[in-house]
Amino acid sequence: MAIRLSNRELQKIVNKVLAVDLAPGKHVFEVFKFLSKFEAAESSIKIVVDKLVSHNPSEIHEHEKDLWVVLYGNPIFTLGGELVGKTSVPGKVGEWRGVDVKGGMTVVLNPGDVLEIGTGEPHTHSCPNGTAIM
Repeated sequence: MAIRLSNRELQKIVNKVLAVDLAPGKHVFEVFKFLSKFEAAESSIKIVVDKLVSHNPSEIHEHEKDLWVVLYGNPIFTLGGELVGKTSVPGKVGEWRGVDVKGGMTVVLNPGDVLEIGTGEPHTHSCPNGTAIM
């Protein structure tokens, strides 16, 4: 199923997320719950909000890629390198978490940027000075 969101619908998502009084930290929302015409839809698409997050757990997905689209703010991603403190996620085959990424490349993204993180690539993201919606 392909779903195309208009700029108006994307702005609606951003406005609704910004209207929520969020505590600092990482927050994950089901994207279609923000769009009334898709409320009943099931999807693996999520909205991630980092508010004053100086550090998120690092991760590796052995069986899937991540595709990040920045809607608001300037998230910082670290990609590649080595996952420090690597431990498996119970009940999730091929999912790994760590405390940091060592030797990776750091990039700062802007609204409209798209970042694909390949299968098996260590990564983490943060937004220590504000809010990022992805």
